[in-house]
Amino acid sequence: MKIVELTTAALALTLILAACGGKDAGGGGEGGGETAGLAKSALVGSWSGPFGSFTLGEDDKGKLTLKNCGYEILGPGQIKMPEDVSTCEEKSYEGEVRLEGYEVAIGDPAKMMHKFSAYLDGAGALHLGMSVRQDVSPLKGKVGDVTVGMFDTLKVAADGTCTLSSKMEDGPKPAKCRFEKAGEVEVFVYEHKGEEEGMVYLAKEGLVVPANVHQMAFTKGK
Repeated sequence: MKIVELTTAALALTLILAACGGKDAGGGGEGGGETAGLAKSALVGSWSGPFGSFTLGEDDKGKLTLKNCGYEILGPGQIKMPEDVSTCEEKSYEGEVRLEGYEVAIGDPAKMMHKFSAYLDGAGALHLGMSVRQDVSPLKGKVGDVTVGMFDTLKVAADGTCTLSSKMEDGPKPAKCRFEKAGEVEVFVYEHKGEEEGMVYLAKEGLVVPANVHQMAFTKGK
């Protein structure tokens, strides 16, 4: 078993990517724009959960507080979050909020925007967290393109086969992948750089999501 924490180095990498316009770059359209994935109209308000809080106003200003608790990897796409979050490191972000696909960016557009993976589940809960490599990706009917690395995309075909494309290499290559049950959830397991990795598959929402983002749920206040 392996314990994963978003260390200072990992957070720094995310912020560097944001500054350079990489995977975690801030921006993407006009402030508060409603694009495919997340809609401002659904997110305006106050959200809270065991791992933090999020607020978004009609003026596109917001604040996000997240607890970096780390988690234990049980298998591809399977993790265990700590039950006691009282000692977890807490970090806050605030400023302008921009929505792009299944990402929430918050900060100062002229200086630094911090991006987080996010989605709304079928019950109306907001799932939001930091994922350095994997993105929340549409996968309706188990078909589509899944972001599995800063430069890597996995194409899942209707026949269940997968091909991996990288911006750093020429041409797509076959990649092993499968869907399997893991307790109460279904996971999408794939091979990436010689290792098996995984994400949670949500058939109802038609998404694959990083396991930590799946578990970091926030409910909307009245």
